[in-house]
Amino acid sequence: MSSLQLYQPPSAGPLVELLPGLYARQREAWDHFNRRATPRLYAFCRKRGLHPEDAEDVVQETLLRAFLFLPRFKPDGGAKPLLRWLLGIAYRLIVDLWRRQRPEPLSEALAEGVADPHICDAECGGSPQPNRSRAQDAMAQVRAEFQERTWNAFELVVFGSSTAAQAGAILGMTAKAVRKANARVRARLRELLGA
Repeated sequence: MSSLQLYQPPSAGPLVELLPGLYARQREAWDHFNRRATPRLYAFCRKRGLHPEDAEDVVQETLLRAFLFLPRFKPDGGAKPLLRWLLGIAYRLIVDLWRRQRPEPLSEALAEGVADPHICDAECGGSPQPNRSRAQDAMAQVRAEFQERTWNAFELVVFGSSTAAQAGAILGMTAKAVRKANARVRARLRELLGA
């Protein structure tokens, strides 16, 4: 009898049940994984405002990175760890896409009340303001002051239009922790901008 076991996909259980086959790089396991993960990832991307083409690109890149980096994945015992890991990858790709498409996302932060709404430029319907560079500097300074996870919580809620619960699921944080992180970043921005 061969020591190689044939992959038997679970019918509809959590994605984490696929891990033995994925770790063994079994094609059937990866095909099953892709069929189950793709619609969830696509919906996640579309809910964050991506166009269908961009959502498809993010899904493909997420699945590629999952394949490449799966050996580093360590289930944490929480609910849906593999899905949370995948959504974290997708989220980082979405943020990268937003940064490439909109290198100055400050106007969205201003619209959310992060800083003085009078600091604006043609991008948000106003005329160029000399204070804009001050606001950009404040964003860069605040980002450097906080841990990446805190900043990501802020980004998901402000730029990604996620709820605290959604951001928490992606980042492995409670909704309360996301709200606190968001409040801390906003307070620091207001402090620096005198708003």
